[in-house]
Amino acid sequence: MSEKNRGFITTKVGLLFHFGKDNEEILVENFINLLIKKNISFHCLNDNDFDLTISQLIENINHQEQIDFTQLKESKIDENVLFFSGFTREEMENFLEILRDPRYPRFELKAVATKTNQNFLLNELIQELRQDRMVISYVIALRKGINLLKEKSEIVNNINLKEEIENEIVAIEEILININNIFDINVFKDKISKVKLIIKEIDENSHY
Repeated sequence: MSEKNRGFITTKVGLLFHFGKDNEEILVENFINLLIKKNISFHCLNDNDFDLTISQLIENINHQEQIDFTQLKESKIDENVLFFSGFTREEMENFLEILRDPRYPRFELKAVATKTNQNFLLNELIQELRQDRMVISYVIALRKGINLLKEKSEIVNNINLKEEIENEIVAIEEILININNIFDINVFKDKISKVKLIIKEIDENSHY
């Protein structure tokens, strides 16, 4: 793989990745061997790359790069980062499916090269990926909260408590609907705490 045209971008095809702290060397070696086996070009990001743009880093993708394993213990971030350049959706999904195998490292932060992010600094993109990951975790927690409240409400006989549950479900659903317009982490934390309190109240009342 060398270059492909994706819409308005002609880009090198390959991977940018960074290994955070506490990776097992054998998993990293397995990952590199996988890239070699599949003839995938790459650039292993180091701490000096964090102030470069994504487009600049993509230019560093090549087929002959050697990995300095001493860098694995010197990373200034904790997460593993994986960035796709020039892959089709099918190619990317197939590769991610392979990485589900526990023989390979887990990449907490993943992204794809786009017209929007090609001029981002790597450090900026990592911050955005962290934010996205955090938002997703809170959304999942609140959706689980809604399902649990609906399930618990079926055993509630207290009219006031039942009304409180219904109002809380409506409030949470409204927050989730508007998440693309605004994300306030404190609101999410408050709602998760409120769900836990209501569930605790339901469980205590169910014993009487």
